[in-house]
Amino acid sequence: MRRLNEVESDGGDVKLPCHMIPYGLNPRFFGRVDEVSRVKEVLDPQESKDKLRVMAIHGLGGVGKTQLALHYANTSLRSYEIIAWIPSETQIKMTQALSAFAKKLGLPTGDKVENGCQASLKVRDWLNTSGRQFLLIFDNVDTIDILLQVWPAGNKGSILITTRSPSVASNRATDIMHLESFTAEIGLEALYSLTGIRSTDGDDSAAAAKEICYLLGGLPLAMVQVSEFIRDHSYSYEEFLLKYQSSAPKILARGEIPIEYNHSLSTVWELSLQKLPPDPKVLQNLIAFFDPDGIKQRLLTNPKSGLTDDRLEFLIDEFGFGEALSALLKSSLVNRSSAHKSLIVHRLVQATVFNRLSKDEVIFSLDSTVKLLSNGFPNTWKKSGPQQGHGWASWETCSEVLPHVSWLIGLVKKHKLKSNDPELFAELIFRSGTYLWERELPAAAQSFLAYGLSLGVDRDGPTCNPALRILGHVALDMAQPKAALEAYAETLTARLKLVEPDSPEIANVYDSIACSYTEMNNVTKSFEYLNKAMEIRNAKGSRGKARTCAILAMTYLRAHNPDQALTALNDCWRLQNLTREEISASKYPKHSGDIVLLSRISYAQGKKELALQLASESINIRKGILGHKGPRVADSMYLVACMLRDSKKNTPAANLLKEVVDMSRGVVGMEGHLARALWALGVMDEEAGNRSGAEEFKNRAREARSKIEGREWADEDTEEGFARLVGYMLW
Repeated sequence: MRRLNEVESDGGDVKLPCHMIPYGLNPRFFGRVDEVSRVKEVLDPQESKDKLRVMAIHGLGGVGKTQLALHYANTSLRSYEIIAWIPSETQIKMTQALSAFAKKLGLPTGDKVENGCQASLKVRDWLNTSGRQFLLIFDNVDTIDILLQVWPAGNKGSILITTRSPSVASNRATDIMHLESFTAEIGLEALYSLTGIRSTDGDDSAAAAKEICYLLGGLPLAMVQVSEFIRDHSYSYEEFLLKYQSSAPKILARGEIPIEYNHSLSTVWELSLQKLPPDPKVLQNLIAFFDPDGIKQRLLTNPKSGLTDDRLEFLIDEFGFGEALSALLKSSLVNRSSAHKSLIVHRLVQATVFNRLSKDEVIFSLDSTVKLLSNGFPNTWKKSGPQQGHGWASWETCSEVLPHVSWLIGLVKKHKLKSNDPELFAELIFRSGTYLWERELPAAAQSFLAYGLSLGVDRDGPTCNPALRILGHVALDMAQPKAALEAYAETLTARLKLVEPDSPEIANVYDSIACSYTEMNNVTKSFEYLNKAMEIRNAKGSRGKARTCAILAMTYLRAHNPDQALTALNDCWRLQNLTREEISASKYPKHSGDIVLLSRISYAQGKKELALQLASESINIRKGILGHKGPRVADSMYLVACMLRDSKKNTPAANLLKEVVDMSRGVVGMEGHLARALWALGVMDEEAGNRSGAEEFKNRAREARSKIEGREWADEDTEEGFARLVGYMLW
């Protein structure tokens, strides 16, 4: 009598159910709830539908494709009589697996010894005729050709393909899943689960755990391997983070292949990287120097990049670049967003590529990246025009380049790299710092500019000289006019070595020095330098004269001469051939400062309704140009609040001040705005007889003031003292 678990077919006995799965259910399998549901929905047998069901999962090596497939196989034992796990990296591995499966299934072999191909065909033919529900999992398929000879024609089965290649995934599958790394939230829970160490939100341990997940990019294989390292060493998250930050390559290269995985982090991408032809290899190396979260393709393929090395010719050849990129996409070493025309690379792939580079390859890639980024947005660094090189018209392209410059700085600092062209690198950093200043991020701008000046480029030369002046501008925005004056004085000394003393470039510095003195309320010195600037302007033509007139207007206002201030401001606009209405409609950010200045002049002249109208208008103008939050918007709102308060309209004034508090709280560079607004609210509460409320506001104001670094004035608990925490005039 035949055993119940044997079925006769094709003249032989087969053993059913027959499940050949390399590992059992993984107790460390985490998350992927939506992905598991989708695989089941696509592949689970459905009695009403007799058709071959095919799904492909593609993604980066280590992202968990095999683990997802294993989980589905192990949780579907009751759905399929036949489950065969078939490693498919190579023809040999596949035929060996199919031979083993044929033997396990009990397919007859006859008297002759069969080779792998014969066994593979026998499995295929049996599946085609058996009428049984089967699940075939072809794991880690590199090329679709390998599957064609064993692809079944039956309509009862399901096939799941895992591959790194999107093109392989789309070749045979009716449903395709791009498996990505864990999100930040799921990654954190996975880390907690894998290590057995749970942190409380808000403490140092939780912050360290989140940073670990960020550095690992949510890659499941990395999280498994790192969790084992943490457990083996009994580390806390804080301890491991410090160790990882100093020894990441050693940690990632350490350890055996985790159970139920095909690779460790040290091997998972090695074969793919080794197989890259020259052009894709150069491209992958370059990408290691960019911010991994979004690389606009145009930055790499810019025909005006100035790259002359033969190894980079493919970048400006549309077909050549496409072929190089295709090779990387095939191995999922990069992903591409067609909607944004940008590339994304996992930060651990990037780190692996960087760590494999020779010293020569590192410097070559560094210098090439500097050139690509330098030519990625308009360069006005050594040019002086009517808007003094302000880059507002190219802010969008600057914003695309900035993350990559920041990433490059971090890479150079961490690995102590030195560019062969430090002057070009410094200029790129200066231009990025200027953009940060223009976008009202003075602390970040100061950091960029200071770093660029530390690269050993001649501070007195034409590349560094404009950066010294921008440092002065930044200091003014941070209410540090004395520091600004020092920067401008150094700029002047160096510039006098580069140009004639009566050149417009010298007049520009005189204007800046005058601004510093006006901010310090030393109008006598300010007028002295403005007169010097105007002498040069009159002798050399009107270029730049409008800006001198604008600073003259500010200085007259500070000298309590609003009528002269208005004359100077009108001269400024006349020299630009602009009306007041055109100034209001202008997208040039500093023109919004002109409207603020006009408002303050009007107020000083007693035209309070006009002043309030103009100040309110400046809020909308600045929001339209700079966004709804930021120092200049806050300054305009404070100005309107002061005017409303002076008109005894305390409720709307207080509401505006509270808006300033809300937008300033916790924002680097806006501590002065926060403290000033809080103190004003305290004074208003005090005037209204609310002493407890007043003291609370004032204490908060003092606390905010204490966090301001580089304060140049003695702390005074007066409205004037808190007003000095913000510049007199923010253009």
